[in-house]
Amino acid sequence: GKIPAGAKTLMFADITDPFHFLDGVPYVDHAIHCAEYCGDFHSDMAAVIRIIPKDAFAEWLKKGDAALPPVQRGQKIWETNCQTCHSIDGTLRTGPSWKDLFGRTETMTDGSTVVVDDNYTRESIYEPQKRIVGGFGGVIMPTFAGALDADQINALIAYMKSISVNAKEEPDPADPKPDAKPGDKPGDKPEAKPDAKPEAKPAETPKAEPKK
Repeated sequence: GKIPAGAKTLMFADITDPFHFLDGVPYVDHAIHCAEYCGDFHSDMAAVIRIIPKDAFAEWLKKGDAALPPVQRGQKIWETNCQTCHSIDGTLRTGPSWKDLFGRTETMTDGSTVVVDDNYTRESIYEPQKRIVGGFGGVIMPTFAGALDADQINALIAYMKSISVNAKEEPDPADPKPDAKPGDKPGDKPEAKPDAKPEAKPAETPKAEPKK
């Protein structure tokens, strides 16, 4: 529908806000709720759809949260799509908490074990019923295939790593090695040093035996 005249307009007091370009855009909010009982916290599954003009929406798609750093962007995606089922403080909801989840070894419903890494996280987003963490077998998580693109999932993974003590810090290939010298290019191997030869000792003069 059309946005009526006199509708509220978006306001961003902070000019550094990445969404400041939407300042003054009119909008209308519509409250929505989950249409069917899907498990615990069903009553909390509510959201607000904010309707803005089509041209402003296209601009938001073009340069909205894509301008944010990966971790901050991932947090916003979690707030929009994931927080109802996945807490970040250790509280169990419909799905596992994300607190310290990334990098941890989890036992699946079939008894197998999986390390929660980049690949498993992507699989769980695209094919959530393929391998399910033990204790959550009755949960029917919807697929986000087509809803989240590769960049958005990478941002989610970056956010999950930032809130997990089990996430291993990955070395930056652009950073020089600790033993690199100024001027060395990344990836250069340290110059091999020739094997040091043992220092030659002067020959000892044989001692004369005392005459008998």
